[in-house]
Amino acid sequence: MKQDIKDAAMEYIQSGRECNLYAANHKLTLCIGNLAVDVESIWNDGDKVYLHVGCKEFEGDIDIESLSDKNQERLREVLKCVSLSPSEVRNLTKQWQDVPLVFVFRVQDVEREEVERGMSREECFKRCADYYMLSELGDAWNDTDDDEQRMPEVKNTWCYVSQPEKKEPKPWEFDEQAFIEQYCPIKGGNDYLGWIGDISKLLNGEAEPGDAASTGDYAGMSEEELRAELKRLTAIVLHQAIDRYVEQNY
Repeated sequence: MKQDIKDAAMEYIQSGRECNLYAANHKLTLCIGNLAVDVESIWNDGDKVYLHVGCKEFEGDIDIESLSDKNQERLREVLKCVSLSPSEVRNLTKQWQDVPLVFVFRVQDVEREEVERGMSREECFKRCADYYMLSELGDAWNDTDDDEQRMPEVKNTWCYVSQPEKKEPKPWEFDEQAFIEQYCPIKGGNDYLGWIGDISKLLNGEAEPGDAASTGDYAGMSEEELRAELKRLTAIVLHQAIDRYVEQNY
């Protein structure tokens, strides 16, 4: 049974996803009479959900339940699109970095030239309507239209196959983590390594209630502050490891 349009809209709003559709790079144009009307944002006021819309002729708010069936379907397309925060984009990019993926884009959100030119994984996650593992889809996709069995409410889409990036190691690059594990002085404990571990738990969402990561000074920091502190501490630990490397080998 198809979800009621108001329930679908409230689910979208309550999920914390971007309600300013312009900011989310989700284009939505409604046909009202003989006018093409752009939707700027979606919002709720008590029991009602509205779209803030505008065109050359007028600007205002429209109750989504008053929309025609065709306009409601256009709205459903946008509500189905994935809207991810910058941290979620980073985590997904890292999680799927070695896996071939198929990204699905609404034609309103992405130009064909962008798909043909190629897009980074980060850009794909930011702007896609959905994504699948290539192995999961098999032959059930092509490069212009979506498999309607998977996304029956999203029409007119681009499909883009994103292969893992081949990273050729540069001659001067090395594995920082392995180097630290081998040469960082850990006998007797190392506060810097402990702090790095706490920050990593917070960034990865692995901090447990009551542990040092969730109760210490780092727990109140923003993601940007945590990443800056992680970079600073890692530099200190690398200096320690390099000093020990020189002592042992020279």
